[in-house]
Amino acid sequence: HDTKHWEVIKEKLAPFIGQTVEPEEIALIGTATEGLNIVLNGLGLRRGDEVITTTHEHAALNIPLLNHAQHTGIKIRHFRPDKLTADEVVETINNLITRKTRLIILSHVTCTTGQLLPVKEIGQLARSKEILFCVDGAQATGWLPMDVKAAGIDFYATCGHKWLLGPKRTGFLFVD
Repeated sequence: HDTKHWEVIKEKLAPFIGQTVEPEEIALIGTATEGLNIVLNGLGLRRGDEVITTTHEHAALNIPLLNHAQHTGIKIRHFRPDKLTADEVVETINNLITRKTRLIILSHVTCTTGQLLPVKEIGQLARSKEILFCVDGAQATGWLPMDVKAAGIDFYATCGHKWLLGPKRTGFLFVD
């Protein structure tokens, strides 16, 4: 509970997701799952709002999305990325977007196949359509270079126990 220590930690974490990320844009959390839930529960999604995601997401994202669909009436629009090129992924997402789309939320690297999704291109698409973009970085942070701001990412949730080699129950959430 030492604020100065927390600020030092956030200063050290920021470069893992971009050279222009400020410590104030990072929240220390317990897990990437917690970060995804903070985003989903904090956006105020309502009946009829649409969320785009993949069929290759971890249960940490799928279960909260299904819960929101059941309790608030959001519509989840899925796509299967595993046989698509980067350009095809972006085109597929573009074709799923409607005037009701509020959020694109997906993994940077899928936990099912290890597929690297083209987050920069997806982020550019999301920004051009004024849609929020959230990325689960649990499988990427620490081994894959990343610049969340250049990629147009609004929220980036990640954990510390994988490629950052930290202890379990450590993570952080970037909020632009």
